Amino acid sequence: MMATTPVPRPPGSISLRSGGLPANKTPGIIEYVPAEVLGFEKLPVFLRHSLRQLLVGKEIAADAESPVTRRQPDGTYYQFACAWWASNECLVVIEGRQPLMRVGGRRFTPSGEWSASGTVNCFPPGLVATPSRWRLDGGAAAEGTKPPSTKDVLDALPPALAAPLMGGISGAWLRYRPGWAVETIVALRQVNDRAKVLMAEREGKSRRSLSSSEWRATTLDSPIVTVRGFSTGLRGWVELTDANTSRRSVSG
Repeated sequence: MMATTPVPRPPGSISLRSGGLPANKTPGIIEYVPAEVLGFEKLPVFLRHSLRQLLVGKEIAADAESPVTRRQPDGTYYQFACAWWASNECLVVIEGRQPLMRVGGRRFTPSGEWSASGTVNCFPPGLVATPSRWRLDGGAAAEGTKPPSTKDVLDALPPALAAPLMGGISGAWLRYRPGWAVETIVALRQVNDRAKVLMAEREGKSRRSLSSSEWRATTLDSPIVTVRGFSTGLRGWVELTDANTSRRSVSG
């Protein structure tokens, strides 16, 4: 099975930010490049294993950015990773860091273990996500012409479906093999004490047939009732109970 991620995109990033409401136009198509890991699996396996106790409830959508190397003011380096995971019970926002040692030129090697910090944003009990189906019609697709390429993955969705998530963060990936292809788009918008989450997929017998397939979407729009900060270290988990110390927004 082949896996791909969208381009163009910033180096090391699969998240593309939106800047406003969608135009009333035919949805575009996303151009992809090959990739070995997709979505939340871009978060290093050590962090995913360490964080599994926080990922409670039925998963709705999740995403991660590829780790990137950063330089600190004192001249040392570290690897940075970030991700989010949402279920019907909570939204977990994650930032991970791993110290690096320079070994020559632009080459680095880990000089310590990964550590993580972030927030667990809890939803009201009994929350149920909303399923829906969307089929594109009209515009260039109906005329048999190729839709325009898009730099914002949300522009590939029907505008009414994408609108509540505009201004947040989003990601997309494509998986395929002979006789089968599935395209996935996820998005998160968190503003103040409310979170909006989207997972949309469409499936076809080939990559070319996806443009005429319907989108199957799952959406969640929920208030955040409590916020807990977390961090990892040599002594394990440390939870912060003061919500005012927690980072509340990941919107762009």
